[in-house]
Amino acid sequence: MLPIDLLEGFERKMAAFQKRPACNVDIASLPEEYDDITSLYIREKKYIIFNDKYYNDASEIEIMGALFHEIRHAYQHHIIESENTNQEPIKVIEQWKKDFDSYIQPINKDILQLDLDVKDFFQNSVLMHKISSSKILVKLKKKLLTI
Repeated sequence: MLPIDLLEGFERKMAAFQKRPACNVDIASLPEEYDDITSLYIREKKYIIFNDKYYNDASEIEIMGALFHEIRHAYQHHIIESENTNQEPIKVIEQWKKDFDSYIQPINKDILQLDLDVKDFFQNSVLMHKISSSKILVKLKKKLLTI
């Protein structure tokens, strides 16, 4: 299991790289209806929360994949709020805004209900495959533990 401070450190590094405020990262007991939810990005509070039921049994690569997914949502939300049109095409920002505004938490529903999650799912899957097949995670973990 990855220590939460390692994940927070990675989020801080990504936030600095993406030029956005860092999110707090934590593990929480969620209500029963959230049992199928791995993690959440709570945009109003800039929080990334892992479901303890998932976190305690998940592999390191699954945890990192979930973190990347939520970091992407944090980045998208930051771009929408900052209206910084220099970083992403306007059409992309408009689609993100539309998806965030109409987002319904996928409690016991199909997680891939919106373009936002479909694209993130496939981008994260490719990234996770690259990381797991190249043993980068071990190097990343060692490096982040020295921070």
